[in-house]
Amino acid sequence: NANQAQPPERFLYALMQCTIGKTEPRSEVSLIPKLITNYGWARIEQIEPVREFSTDELEKRLLYLGFEGKLLLFESQVKHSGEQFIYMLNGKKYFRTSCGELSIHDDLIELKTQNSKYTFILIHNDTDSKSNNRVSKNLQGIS
Repeated sequence: NANQAQPPERFLYALMQCTIGKTEPRSEVSLIPKLITNYGWARIEQIEPVREFSTDELEKRLLYLGFEGKLLLFESQVKHSGEQFIYMLNGKKYFRTSCGELSIHDDLIELKTQNSKYTFILIHNDTDSKSNNRVSKNLQGIS
């Protein structure tokens, strides 16, 4: 089940260590993308194909409908430098989009990638919390 796959270990370990303030960024994690915003708890409301998919490809994406977790907006620093993507995690599972175009409308966040358009609804917004400030401070400058 793709929905239960483990995230890339090095990325998630480094992200979590910096998020909880246990480590300073180190050179071996220098490829971690730049955290732009911690939006708090969100749910994937809609997944629409932008191009035609096989039934299997579409079903794999639709497994994530209703997924809830902490929604983090990142900016790629290497492969797609300057482009944004979303990473969600809830302690058990994770979800990551490709880079794409972001639009925000009140509590709705939309990200259109080359293949899909994702709509997220914010359940609990943390953009002004102390926690978000600590995360941003800990991850700032990692490029």
